[in-house]
Amino acid sequence: MSKDSRIWSVEVVIGTNRWFLRDGFIVWISMLACFVGLILTTQAFFGSFPKWAQAVAALYLGLRVGAVVILIWAFVVFVVLRNRLLMRYRMGPEGVRCDTIRIRRKGGKTEEVRSVSRLVNWTDVSSAVSVERGMTVILKRGPWTVIRIFCPDIETFSQVSREAECHLRSVS
Repeated sequence: MSKDSRIWSVEVVIGTNRWFLRDGFIVWISMLACFVGLILTTQAFFGSFPKWAQAVAALYLGLRVGAVVILIWAFVVFVVLRNRLLMRYRMGPEGVRCDTIRIRRKGGKTEEVRSVSRLVNWTDVSSAVSVERGMTVILKRGPWTVIRIFCPDIETFSQVSREAECHLRSVS
């Protein structure tokens, strides 16, 4: 990124963040549908066409597996990550870079561990949606979300929203 990049950090709550919960729900429903579909397809392939009771049993088993997945997710989010992720953003002429940083606490000391880094170029984005209530700028390509930019305060949100629109106008 160049010298004229805007840099900021924000601590994002994971377990109650509506964007993370929405994405998690979509993944969970997709997983459940694939799991039930796999069971019914396997049953049809090796036996006969599944009956209503067998479909209900497959759904019940899928829900139980889904409940275990939710428990594992909750453990990771609330115990391992302590319901927080530090996100560091750099916005410049090339695009937006997001570093996800895990905060590790040991013996009273705090240590930052970068876990995921992502660069989104302005040419990969077609629109920006500003959600003031969540202080989030969502960069999209068509109907798909490319990246969500979380902001720590309303001032940063306003500046990032304006800069995103400006960069998108200059690219198109």
